[in-house]
Amino acid sequence: MNYQETQQGVDRMRVAAQSSRLLMPVSDFISAELSQVVDAVSGASPLYYTDPSVFAEVRDLRQAKDAKINLHADRQRLSVGVASSKERDYQSRSQVLGYTWADPEQSLVLDLGFAWTHDLINPVNRVVKDARKFVRDGLLAATVILTPRDLLQVQRTFSEGRGYFSDPYKFLDNRPEQRGTKAWVIRWHHHVPDWALSSRLSMRHLQDSFGIRSDTLQWELSKAVSERFSVTPGIRLYSQRAADFFSAPSPLRPGIPNIPADYEFGKSRLSFDQRLSQFGAINLGLQLQWKLGKGTIDLRFDHYQQKNAWSWHGKGSPGLADFNASTWQVGWRRTFTTGWN
Repeated sequence: MNYQETQQGVDRMRVAAQSSRLLMPVSDFISAELSQVVDAVSGASPLYYTDPSVFAEVRDLRQAKDAKINLHADRQRLSVGVASSKERDYQSRSQVLGYTWADPEQSLVLDLGFAWTHDLINPVNRVVKDARKFVRDGLLAATVILTPRDLLQVQRTFSEGRGYFSDPYKFLDNRPEQRGTKAWVIRWHHHVPDWALSSRLSMRHLQDSFGIRSDTLQWELSKAVSERFSVTPGIRLYSQRAADFFSAPSPLRPGIPNIPADYEFGKSRLSFDQRLSQFGAINLGLQLQWKLGKGTIDLRFDHYQQKNAWSWHGKGSPGLADFNASTWQVGWRRTFTTGWN
């Protein structure tokens, strides 16, 4: 995977990633999953707002590993896993627990999941030392076969965290030490066999204790051109409301951080991070898939464009430059015959 940000004609962050995943049977009732991701991060990130004159150079290498054991029973699966991620200034450890149940007709599937994450933050600028963050995540989902051509899923997620949520590389960034997030996700898949088409529609509504409210609408249309080749274009629309403590640029001094009059250093919650502003975004994607024997090759390209004027949650945050990002991915997966029973 290759990801590249651009803003005002200047390249920002770039990520080049390699990932692998192995799923294998251990016995008739047990399977194991192993995965690894290596990210090479380079480029520039703004200290505040979007002026290229305050971009700071960034270089890092992230390595993430996951391991999971699945216990299979009649129409049930229990999953237990651990994950770790390490960067120069950030370490993360997670434990994951999941349970899946299906009714005898396989027309209803319930999923329940929990994760516990512990992070340790040591930024190179030494703004903080051994800062910690603890997050609990939960998921409850129901998938229903409505008709032989329609699949519906309703998902509820929540997250509760405490600790260090600020960005140590942003100017005067001071965020609350607790954060709660809740989201609803609805997915509807519809298949049209006469046209060899599959429609995938999803909607998500999210709200958190930072004051952010966001909505996402995504639609993909997969077309089987032949028995071995398919093409899937897609579009995703996104909009969010700004965090309560985000301070937008002043129209009189757009290039200078807008510090509120009642600001108290180290006490007031404040951020000039564009990601916490009010904005809207459009992502256009295209995926190509080839089946070669027991293997499958995927090619995918996405282009993301963000404008504060595109927010449908109200008037977008003023004085911020448009943001663009492009991603391309190449993937290969293959099934091997083990001969195990």
